Amino acid sequence: MFTFTLRRLILTIPTLLFISFVIFMIVKLSPSDPTGNLPLTIPPEVREQIREALGANDTLLVQYGRWLEQFFWIEPRVYLERTFGWDLGTEGEIRLLSYQTRSPVMDLIMQRMPQTLWVVGVAYLVGIAIALPIGVISAYRQYSVFDQVGTFVSMVGFSVPPFFSGVVVIVIFSVLISTDSVFWLPSVYDTTHQVTDWESFKYQFRQMIMPVMVLALQITAQISRFTRASMLDNLNQDYVRTARAKGVRERTVVLLHVLRNSMIPVVTVIALGIPSIFGGAIITEQVFKVNGLGQLLIIAIQGGDVPTVQTLTFIFAILIVLFNLIADVLYGILDPRIRYD
Repeated sequence: MFTFTLRRLILTIPTLLFISFVIFMIVKLSPSDPTGNLPLTIPPEVREQIREALGANDTLLVQYGRWLEQFFWIEPRVYLERTFGWDLGTEGEIRLLSYQTRSPVMDLIMQRMPQTLWVVGVAYLVGIAIALPIGVISAYRQYSVFDQVGTFVSMVGFSVPPFFSGVVVIVIFSVLISTDSVFWLPSVYDTTHQVTDWESFKYQFRQMIMPVMVLALQITAQISRFTRASMLDNLNQDYVRTARAKGVRERTVVLLHVLRNSMIPVVTVIALGIPSIFGGAIITEQVFKVNGLGQLLIIAIQGGDVPTVQTLTFIFAILIVLFNLIADVLYGILDPRIRYD
């Protein structure tokens, strides 16, 4: 297992380099200008000086090498200096700068990361916590009323896009339903809100309910269907009949033997869904005005902010590669029969 993990980690280096080059070329060849958002009254020679200062007139290979250096060498050192107070000599070095705000891209990402983790992270945990029991019970009680209801909810989660379900829950809980002229849930997510006491925590909880509800519905629909299908496939195996014939308790058969073997394909869905949910949160964050990474990416695309788009897209790619590796490692933990020679 250690050899396999080390080999996969080494393989990720050329993989990420290739992905970074593809992302860089696709974004860089788009019709964008670092001075596009500046006032039209700025003279052309001043615009040209700004392009020179940002390195936009250099060759593509020079720009690509500079971007890699900033992403993998300068930005991590800056973060270590801020976190641990070390002096790693980053003063005076040029960081990844946003075309729109002229501020470091990583600073923008770190500012918005907590909002995304609050909403998307909680939604993913809630979705998994709901989906696994639904999938197990639906498979064990196949064609029962519970299974039919779970299938219906899953179909709704698969079929209804978040821009529609988000608007529906806003209309219901923030427009139609009210108590003493006070709406149940806020329709706009307040990113400036800070939790300092019980009352502020309750408000934070209330404003998270709707975006978490919309995201968790999609997550629950996907994972519960995979769990149900995998459980049904294992419930009819010979080892299950053997365990029952030996007098093993039904709870032990289902939860220990069947569920453990059924989790192998489910782990793939859960692991690979973690980075993809950040991309899926783009629409939900726009609907509820959550000032997170998804909204940052949309604003950067609309404004032609090449460094921000490149950095965010590459971070999503890194997460996909990383969690793919984690899923492969978890295979061997869940099923000792799997060996990586």
